[in-house]
Order: sequence, then structure tokens, then C-alpha cells
Amino acid sequence: MGNLRGTDTDTTQSKGACLFVHFDFEFFPMRVHSGQGSISWHGYEWQGIGDVLRQNASSSSSVLSSYTKECGRISASLPMSKEMQEILAEEYYRDREMRWMICAIDAKGDVERRVYVNQGRITEYRRMEDSVTFTAQCELLASMHERDARHKKRVGAIRRRFKWGLTDVIKSNVAGWTWSLAEMFSGAIGPAIDVLESVIPGRHRRIARQRWRARERTYWFKTEPQIPGRRLRRNGYKVRADTQDEATRKLYRLVAEKVWEIPPNYISMTIYCDDRPLEYLNLDTLRQNDDPKRYKETSTMRNWPP
Repeated sequence: MGNLRGTDTDTTQSKGACLFVHFDFEFFPMRVHSGQGSISWHGYEWQGIGDVLRQNASSSSSVLSSYTKECGRISASLPMSKEMQEILAEEYYRDREMRWMICAIDAKGDVERRVYVNQGRITEYRRMEDSVTFTAQCELLASMHERDARHKKRVGAIRRRFKWGLTDVIKSNVAGWTWSLAEMFSGAIGPAIDVLESVIPGRHRRIARQRWRARERTYWFKTEPQIPGRRLRRNGYKVRADTQDEATRKLYRLVAEKVWEIPPNYISMTIYCDDRPLEYLNLDTLRQNDDPKRYKETSTMRNWPP
């Protein structure tokens, strides 16, 4: 397979062309262009920030061949500001979408058409004295495991920052009592966030909301046969985890706890995740590893001729 996105693109300014970039920062999304003034396009207002957007700007394509696998990258810059300081400090940029476009501009200063489009997830930044260059990696060739690994790294960092920072801040007011009580109950972070949003200032409110969004994902599993003694909801068995691999391991532990209650004629279990076939689990291997003697006895009984 050849190049999937075309060739690398220079960002040298040309007459009638303008660079548009959407930085989907958490809480502070920015839509900007390399011209001047405001442009209405696709239902949004795009603010002109001039040549600062083009500083270190670049876009390269993803390439997949029999010899190489290379993920494309895009970069663009923004000026420093009070909001930008918070974006960097709290990592509102991490793993957020960045959309990079070159557009043709007509004589009236409106967007005539898109000439080039590339997009990715922000992975890093480089700070200068008065500007910040963000770099994103295109996801066209990224596997589910690679995306899950980035997600786990991001939410882990959010939880650590929240534990170290906001907990100290809210100890001095009534919100601290709310948070302490909420921590006594598993999964009770939601109500505490609602209270925190009403009693603490803007930045700490956003940090609390960021922590809420960094909670574990919900995965729904179904199995054939079912797991004895485990509550089966309409969507299946509910498992909370950061990644699908973690959720699957949690499910396997549940099965291992009940494996001897599953009829011995079942030697494997079919696992479904979100109603899609996922994989097979060898129940015989679980039984053998858990209690070799008991496994041998039940195996002999199962194979005994009628």
C-alpha cells in the first residue's frame, strides 16, 4: 500500500491561501486562522491571529508500505495568554483533537474552499517566550491498543494532579467536607462534583470537572454460558476500567471465581463486548490451574463412557 494521505505540505504563504487550525482544548477550544479579523465559516467564528499561527507550522502525511509505517504529524503555534497558561499547567491539550486546514480565500475575505486537510491528537508542545507550538499525531494508522495506552496515560496524570492539587485547596472550605463524604462511597464522585462547581472558583471548578471526565469507562460484556451468581443486566455484565484489556481481565477474574459452578461440559466460554464477539476463554485451563486434583476428577467423570 502506498502513501495514504498524499505528500508533505509546506506552509509558505501564498496569495489567497490561509491556514485554519482548530485546537479542541478541554474547556478552551480555539478556532483560529493566519489572517486578520474574524471569519464566519461552518457555523463557527474563526479568529485571525496573524503569522504566529504559521510559526513552526507543518503537516506530514501518514505512510504505510511493506517497508515502513509512519504516522503523520501536524504542528501550529498560538500566542501565550492567561488561558494558555492554564491549558499547559492542567494539560487540557493532552490527546485532544487538532484539525489543520489550508483554505482558499476569495476577494471578500471569505473561505472559498478547503485545499488541504489533516488532523490528529495532540501529543506534545514546545514553549517559546511569547508563543507555544503544539504537535499532534495523526491516528489513521493507530491501533486500538495504542489509543487505549494514550488514554490510560492521560487519565492517570489527571487523577494524580487532582489528588495532589485540588484536595489541598478544598480542605479549607465546606467543599472539603463534601469531598471527604463522597469518597466514602464507591463511585460517588458525581454528586461531589456538582457541589464543588457551586462553591469553588473557575479554575478549580474546571479541574474538578476534568477529574470527573477522567473516571473509568464502562464496558458491557455478555458470555455464553452466563456467569453463575453474577447480576446480568439488559446490556450484560457491567465492568468499569480505563481500557478494554483491563476490563477483560476484570471479567476473567469474575469467571475464575465462579468457574466450578459452571457445568463441566462447558470447556470454553464465548466473550462478547458491546454485543460484538471478542474472544474465547478456555474454562478447562482455568479449572486446571485453580485445582489440578479436582480438575482431574471432574475430567474423568465427564469422559466416563455412559
